[in-house]
Amino acid sequence: MFSAPFHVRALASPEEYTAFFSLADQVFSAQSTQENARRWQQRTLADPCLHAEHVRAAFREDQLIGGYLFSERLLCMGVARIPMACVSVVFTHPAFRKQGVATALMQDAIAFATSHQRSLLLLDGIPKFYYRYGYTDVFDLSSYQVDRNAILAQAAGNYAVRTVTPEDATPLLALYERHYGSYTGSFVRSLDQQRYMLEYQATRRHMVASLGPEGVMKGYLLLSAASHPHTALECVADDWEALLSLLQYHAHLHDGLQDIPQSLHYRLPPTSPMVRWMREHLEVPDTSEWETGHEEWSVLRQTYHHRYAGCMARLVHFPSLLEAVLPELQRRWRQTLACWEGAITLIVGTEAVTLHISGRRLWLSASEEASVRLQMSPQSLTQLVFGYVPISWGLKESNLALSHEVLAALTNLFPVDHTWIPGSDWP
Repeated sequence: MFSAPFHVRALASPEEYTAFFSLADQVFSAQSTQENARRWQQRTLADPCLHAEHVRAAFREDQLIGGYLFSERLLCMGVARIPMACVSVVFTHPAFRKQGVATALMQDAIAFATSHQRSLLLLDGIPKFYYRYGYTDVFDLSSYQVDRNAILAQAAGNYAVRTVTPEDATPLLALYERHYGSYTGSFVRSLDQQRYMLEYQATRRHMVASLGPEGVMKGYLLLSAASHPHTALECVADDWEALLSLLQYHAHLHDGLQDIPQSLHYRLPPTSPMVRWMREHLEVPDTSEWETGHEEWSVLRQTYHHRYAGCMARLVHFPSLLEAVLPELQRRWRQTLACWEGAITLIVGTEAVTLHISGRRLWLSASEEASVRLQMSPQSLTQLVFGYVPISWGLKESNLALSHEVLAALTNLFPVDHTWIPGSDWP
């Protein structure tokens, strides 16, 4: 067990809250001010998902020398809901770095998550740091560059676009749930949470909605900070007309600027119908200078990956994770045409969970009597659940040659590429 002349606990006084956000602002802000720290504190403590005990800090005697935020959420995975937590705003006082403060904070987060029955921890990690605490990659961001002229070449429709207000919380939440709720990586979001996000994100981001001819909200666009006006962090639309109205609004925002970007960027799931609509409708007006058509584009997809960086997750409790995921595993199995019957034991460390399959039924038990036994590391199991790797990768650790039927059953239960974390939910 790590020992050090400091301890980690929840904040206990107004003075400690002031010290926490002042130091956090100094660490993360390019131009730190007391007013920035005050606004950050006000915005954070107003979050309905955050409780007083979730603001945690490391102290040496009475001096606050580091801290982090712990936010309890329910992660969506199809029809399953997984109790987990996001870890964010991890910082250490510059004078106390490389003295074990971050390690103490990470160990506190794991212990805190365990005591609060969280199955997973999720964070947006800096490169080559958090893997030492058991975190692993679970999501690679996809972004689509769209030629601005291809957007403007489309005839404008009859959908209107306006800035959203907190009063739009209900239709915006419905759009979010309809378009992102089935992905692994979205969260259960209350109406209060949606109102909070609209009220406090308005100071840092710009959000607009597309309205159909009858005034019904049909989509929205969440734009990045003013320093990156060409990037949309989140976009949803019920139909092509709604999407086009949002794209053209975004394109016209750059009218008259000295440096007009050739392309605009949109973070979208590769399986989104919006990607298909853009491919079907958007064409570059002038292709006369194209040399090789297969290397040119009106829509260009990019995927960002750097090992042990970005969105990472850590397993907290294996049995409770599988129990939480069970409804989605059952739904996936019912939808397959596989006819295999039997039991498969997944083993992580000293813990084992057995999947029993009979007909259309699937259930779990703690027995280890299955003939198929797969030993996996916590990191491999986490990646398997998130669909980050195919089941064949997990088999490398067990060094097993499975039958075609068993491999097909596991592939149906743990498919790849079903994770997407919307920009408004980024940990």
